Amino acid sequence: MRLPVIVLLLSLAFAGSAVARDAICISTPEHVVAITPNENEIGSSLAVYGKDGPASCVYEPTSATLSLVGSYQYVGAVDEYLVITDGSSLDTLMVYDLTSNEQLLAAPTEEVYLSSVELLYWERGEEGTKENCPEYETYMGYGGSALITSQVKYNFVSHVPIATGKTRCEYRQ
Repeated sequence: MRLPVIVLLLSLAFAGSAVARDAICISTPEHVVAITPNENEIGSSLAVYGKDGPASCVYEPTSATLSLVGSYQYVGAVDEYLVITDGSSLDTLMVYDLTSNEQLLAAPTEEVYLSSVELLYWERGEEGTKENCPEYETYMGYGGSALITSQVKYNFVSHVPIATGKTRCEYRQ
């Protein structure tokens, strides 16, 4: 439940912003991440600077070491790793190494849980059926569909996503 709370707080913080360059800044040991709301669409754009970046908290993508323009939601930062989701279609979880500006992970997800030591998420998989989803008939009765998701733990040291072996069937509209 941490992700919805973080997204809500960031959305509320940006609600009164009248200037497109206003930002909320998050610091990591070596970088500053400036997050600014998009004017006419959901989500935010982000700019990453080294510690010697702009003196004030502003969004200046031209002077950034990494600029991400789109419908992103900030999830968190662990050491020098930025965790965001792209909500322009189905949510995609992304992890960036701020030191190399390299994208380390892009995974289709349903839920994300981030703490200071681990990243857990439920990755979208195959379509649910009568055979693999006990709730299938109920979900069809609601007019939706079923989706099988698998829990995955992302390791920030090895950069390897590891399936935990847990799966579940989820309702989709």
